[in-house]
Amino acid sequence: MITEFKNNFENCFLYKYFRIFLICIFLLNQFSLNTYAELLQDKLKDSHSERIDVTFKIRTPSQAFQPSTLKGIKLSPNNALVFDFILDPGDDSSDQNNLKIIGEKLIKYFLAALTVPEDEMWVNLSPYEDDRIMSERFSQTDMGRDMLTQDYLLKQFMSSMMYPEEEIGRQFWERIYAQAYQQYGTL
Repeated sequence: MITEFKNNFENCFLYKYFRIFLICIFLLNQFSLNTYAELLQDKLKDSHSERIDVTFKIRTPSQAFQPSTLKGIKLSPNNALVFDFILDPGDDSSDQNNLKIIGEKLIKYFLAALTVPEDEMWVNLSPYEDDRIMSERFSQTDMGRDMLTQDYLLKQFMSSMMYPEEEIGRQFWERIYAQAYQQYGTL
């Protein structure tokens, strides 16, 4: 029955137009993704206004790493406007200058989290919503720009893990195909 439907559909005059339509959609999608990558490159700027490379690169897992974290705040009893931040250096404790830079960045993140409304703290890298990459207010903070960069790197990492020409991606797809065959009897 399915083969009969397929043969009837292929013989239908609309089939040729349907194939042309699919090719046009595919080509338009390719051009729109390139435009989206250019738009994304403008949005993905770090605090030094250098451009982030948006070309795909294979990302591999790194060694276990404990980042610096903001552990608390110490308030001054004499002056309500003076307070100290308590920082756990994690694995970053080797260089004091680097630790100071990281500490300042974490303090900026904390202050951004206090001032930007929670419903505006989001990033969105969907190519179908290029007008909603992040809220205007959040895009003006280091936290927003860094969160967008991290989301982009996470997506690259996940793509790398599923890339079928690398060993881990090949193993992933072999498991997927085996499960599909086991559940449905076909691919």
